[in-house]
Amino acid sequence: MTNNHLLLYRLAELMLEKQQHILALDDLFEDEQIGAFVRSIQIDSPYQQLIFEGLLSETIKEERVMVTFTVEGYFHYVLGEVIEKQTRGKGAEALKELLENNQLRGITEGVEQCLVRDVEKNDLSRLMWLIDEGGKTLEASAYPLAQAFLIHPIKRVMDELLADSTDNDIEVLEKAIEKLNEGEKNSLIKDIYLVINKNITPKDIKTFELYAKTIKHLDPHKRIESINELLKINIKISNKEKQKYWMTIGGLYEHVQEYEKSLIHFKKANKIILKKGNNDNKITILRYIGFLLNDMGQYEEALNYHKKSLKQTIDLYGNDNIKTAIAYGSIGLDYLDLGKYDKSKYDLAIKNHVKEKEIFLKECGKFSPEMAMCFFNIGAVNYWKGNYEKALDFYKRSYEINIKCFGENHSKIAKLNSNIGMVYKEQNKLVEALANYNKALKIFKKNHGEYFHSVSNTYNNIGTIEKQKGNFEKAIYYYQKAIKIDKKIFGLDHISIANKYFNIGLVYKTKEEYNKVIKYYEKSLKIKIVNFGPNHSKVVDQYYDLSKAYREVSNYKKALFSANKVLKYDIKNYGLVHKYTAADFSLISSIYDEMKNYKMALKNVENAFASNPINYYYPYKIGEYHEKLKNISQAIKNYVISANILKEQNGIEDEDTKEAIQEVIRLAKETNNLELLPIWIKKIAN
Repeated sequence: MTNNHLLLYRLAELMLEKQQHILALDDLFEDEQIGAFVRSIQIDSPYQQLIFEGLLSETIKEERVMVTFTVEGYFHYVLGEVIEKQTRGKGAEALKELLENNQLRGITEGVEQCLVRDVEKNDLSRLMWLIDEGGKTLEASAYPLAQAFLIHPIKRVMDELLADSTDNDIEVLEKAIEKLNEGEKNSLIKDIYLVINKNITPKDIKTFELYAKTIKHLDPHKRIESINELLKINIKISNKEKQKYWMTIGGLYEHVQEYEKSLIHFKKANKIILKKGNNDNKITILRYIGFLLNDMGQYEEALNYHKKSLKQTIDLYGNDNIKTAIAYGSIGLDYLDLGKYDKSKYDLAIKNHVKEKEIFLKECGKFSPEMAMCFFNIGAVNYWKGNYEKALDFYKRSYEINIKCFGENHSKIAKLNSNIGMVYKEQNKLVEALANYNKALKIFKKNHGEYFHSVSNTYNNIGTIEKQKGNFEKAIYYYQKAIKIDKKIFGLDHISIANKYFNIGLVYKTKEEYNKVIKYYEKSLKIKIVNFGPNHSKVVDQYYDLSKAYREVSNYKKALFSANKVLKYDIKNYGLVHKYTAADFSLISSIYDEMKNYKMALKNVENAFASNPINYYYPYKIGEYHEKLKNISQAIKNYVISANILKEQNGIEDEDTKEAIQEVIRLAKETNNLELLPIWIKKIAN
């Protein structure tokens, strides 16, 4: 043991003995082991070195110089060494005695470190005894158990833990998994859950909840079957525990994307909570239902639930509570999704994230993970608004805080690299975008391995860059890599796979290979119908794109079928007078145009203009079809309407306005109908 080590060890030993984490310096002068070190004022003495290096700190208390460890983690490590030596051969009872009776701040962490030393020496006996004892001993057991999983075979640890299974075993096991999750040990966590799946039979609500978590780690094709088998098991549940039971089932169905079933079970839980639950549970279930509805694309309904959750949170905790901040954040995320359909919602998203930020700043501090999350959320809204410089600014603020909190290899950093890459992509800075995506990919693969959803998404993003660069085969290669991962993780019908099929379709669209476009759009459509049903906005959007692709290969029957699907949905959801409905009529018109059925093309573009009477394009097309049908006066009339709209909107010097005016003049001159022109256009014609 070096002199520096001896000094630190002795200090920890005295702190344990006196049950004080700070000691008077003059009390140490006469200590046989370290007195000489402490008295020395030589710069190279152990005590002076440790003060200089920042491992120890001096403070003044009641006119006495006091000494303590500067870094708590280092103190806990040395304290663990002291406890391990002092309790060697005494059994776990000695550790229990310390945990229950020693008042030293950090005693729990010291015992943790002692148990880690046991684990490293291949001895789990004291750890298992303490877990069985329960009470305060459980607080010191989770971290050493996590270390046991890292060091020893999972089955060996699990066999010892579950030899006589109790509620304590389940509780500490879940806490150990939480510790591993904090360290991003995802592959190990999956292996642990697979062992649990084979070794635990649900008998009560705790084992039921734990077993349910294992299902999420099974191969995708086994998950539904396992859920059905789980529901057949009779377990003992009190009336009080029924809400947990229904929420657990709801969570499982959400994971396998059976959203309707999930919603049914969450609402069953909500019904029980409304009758008998406490206010905190009422808030929680409202948030859960809100998130589920958001996953289902029902953003307005999601927003309603999250607003109810916010109101109840403010009533229960006040305006400045962390839980209130979280509620504002949920509402901000709903407005972000709504903003993709109505851009005015983006400002409401930012407003709620700013409220979230103000509370977190007050309650958590400037450089907290919570502040990093707020900056990330505000950055995301600005990205979708098209404010790319602002988005970069907020992402970089989030990046700086996350580096300080988690280090440069954490998945939060990878996520930020990915989002920064997305901004650069929109700015057409493809080199910078690709560099950030590759940084993200490296971190994600290091932390999670190849078969992880963020790895898949990063491959997808790289594919998009390659498409933008014109490297179409490379783009398809990366999209296919992403799909391979998604299939292994999620099964064949996950929405992520649909989105990547769509991206491959976009590559072939750029290449004008429309039969392949249709192939991948149809694959995407099929999965979206499985996930959302036939009448969802995401399904309708896919029909819209398919209609255009069918039109390109002259498959007019399917093109019209798809376009009419979209039209029916938009009339129902937005009404006849709406820009989406107008766009649908215009698409149908273009299909009839391709078929050279100009009467039907005219009829539908007239419907488009009635649906959106401020769009100059529609009267222009009406004029074109009247011209083709030899209705010259009507053609001129509608060309004039188009020119008028452009003049009002863009001014007479606008290039589009000039082009529209020249088109009217052209037709009037060709057909000797200059008298049909309004005075302001006649002046230009002359």
